[in-house]
Amino acid sequence: MARISIVKLSEIEGVKRFDAGRYRTSFLKLEKDLKKITIIRKLGYLVVEPVRTGYTPRNRDIYQDDIRIHFLKTDNLREGVIDFENSGFLPARSLSESDYLKFKNVTVTISGAHYDIIGKAAIFLDYYPQAVTDHNIAVIETDENLLNPFYLTIFLNSKYGREQLWMLSRQTEQFNLSCREVEELLIPLFDADFQQEIEILVKNSFDLIEKAKSLYSQAENLISSKILNFHLHNKIIAQAFLLLL
Repeated sequence: MARISIVKLSEIEGVKRFDAGRYRTSFLKLEKDLKKITIIRKLGYLVVEPVRTGYTPRNRDIYQDDIRIHFLKTDNLREGVIDFENSGFLPARSLSESDYLKFKNVTVTISGAHYDIIGKAAIFLDYYPQAVTDHNIAVIETDENLLNPFYLTIFLNSKYGREQLWMLSRQTEQFNLSCREVEELLIPLFDADFQQEIEILVKNSFDLIEKAKSLYSQAENLISSKILNFHLHNKIIAQAFLLLL
């Protein structure tokens, strides 16, 4: 059965959107609930520079002596995590300083073939390798006096962040939204202590992830070592047996 949303003409004129996808019942309810929060602010007022995307340079062939820089696409962003192991690369000579991701930049996917590709957010940490993004990923640098980037990352990955991004996106050949539309996101600007509490939890989760990776690697190494020792032991026994013949 088709779903019908009834909206006022004044609401449509304010948003300047006439596509039906923008006015799904769930989106309208989400927007209404957020606007009830008195400390709500648009993201565009909480950044130190306009939201931007990366791009794909023309000269991207990599030669033997080139410095390789991680090139992140939508597949490399998970909820809260960046997958560097499966990223592509670009030569450093084809990039400018402003292209690089900086510590605490928040990255979020804004284009894809399906709704669920949009809205995957992750923060760029200080121990990450040098990296740039393509045009399908928005890069956000928050004003940390107002908006904690760790808090923003978690908010974007929550129902209230992702569904807003879905609401703001439009479908042409695929779902996408612009950097200016990202700046229209409504952000609950809770007090600094609460935002700091979220940051501590996020950092603790990253520490646990790294610890889990280390433990898993130790387990793999133990198995490999055990197998090698087993083969070595059998080889020694075989050689000793031959000497006795």
